[in-house]
Amino acid sequence: MYKSFRAAVLRESFILAGDSVLVGVSGGVDSMVLLSLLLELKQDIDFALSVAHINYGLRGEESDAEEKLVRDFCLANHLRCFSSNPKLFETQKDNLQNAARDFRYHYFSEMALETGANRVAVAHHKEDQVETILGNLLRGASLKGLSGMPYKRFLKGGIQLFRPLLTFSKEEIKKYAAENKVSYLEDSSNLSKEYWRNQLRHDLLPVLEKLRPKAFDKIVQLGDDLREVADFLTSTASDWLKEFSRQEDNSFWMPRPRWATLPRPLRLEVLHQAVKMFAVGLKDLKRDHLVRCEQIALGEKPEGYYHLPAELRFVRQGDSLLLSKSCVNLESNK
Repeated sequence: MYKSFRAAVLRESFILAGDSVLVGVSGGVDSMVLLSLLLELKQDIDFALSVAHINYGLRGEESDAEEKLVRDFCLANHLRCFSSNPKLFETQKDNLQNAARDFRYHYFSEMALETGANRVAVAHHKEDQVETILGNLLRGASLKGLSGMPYKRFLKGGIQLFRPLLTFSKEEIKKYAAENKVSYLEDSSNLSKEYWRNQLRHDLLPVLEKLRPKAFDKIVQLGDDLREVADFLTSTASDWLKEFSRQEDNSFWMPRPRWATLPRPLRLEVLHQAVKMFAVGLKDLKRDHLVRCEQIALGEKPEGYYHLPAELRFVRQGDSLLLSKSCVNLESNK
């Protein structure tokens, strides 16, 4: 596995000589194998390596044992180890998984900036990618969502996050752990079907793998293909908005006639980017919202509006399409 891992790192330029890499390590098999592979890679590429661990404290002694495992491994291998103990259960009881994910990437970017790391590595693997793509499909995600997790993306401060195990299966990871005597701990919460993602993992994925042994590879390849299409649409829509849209403090304007002539996938991507530009950080935007806006913009009525998440309003006024945070006194076209 190491040879394939090294080849992937070099091919995708995940790590260059002189880099400083912070790796997120939970103590589970995926992240402990990633850490071991990166230690082995240091013999071939000159880069600095440090570790970040988060003890959410949600599983009591099990969480503490994972933190001890990670700390002991780092001590034995002369690696700097940073850990955090957020009390998410006290403040985020309703949506712990989303809160944990948001905190994780925030913490990684903060620690990278604080320690001078320019890259962050995380241990998502092939099955994680399949779960992401299928989960987004069932939620009604956009084309970008259907492409799954990107191999690389930027965090706050220009820190590059990368996922070097995304093309490796869980079976390959466990085999490497066994052959190289990598110590790790099993997260008991992964066995629970309380979370929807775990239901996909335990109920749907085994059926797909049984029906089509190469199903996971096909789904991941589809995600890669869709990402290329999504990247093209993103770039084209961005160029269109720069040329034809206007943004002010309380409104965002686009010319309806020009927008209406665009191919439908591009129309929807322009709407998507416009909303994201106007409402930075908005997370609840769904494809259904964009389709409803499109229906109003292309409908027979010259005026109409539609309420979007975060108290935003999409407005059609004749040949103008607007996004607004203020009230607009128009007859509803809902």
